Amino acid sequence: MIRISRAMNAILNEMQIWLNETEREQLYHELTAYFGLIGATNECQVLENAWKDPIIGVK
Repeated sequence: MIRISRAMNAILNEMQIWLNETEREQLYHELTAYFGLIGATNECQVLENAWKDPIIGVK
């Protein structure tokens, strides 16, 4: 199992989205693939920035 970022958990909690661990892991993989972050060293930071400002967060 991977360790899901605290940022992603905070985002899901703020949105009141309740997922089990398997679902969170799957969502994490899908998000990193969607944003082209697979293997990036700063993927958690980029996802957090995208949440704060979805327009410029992933540039």
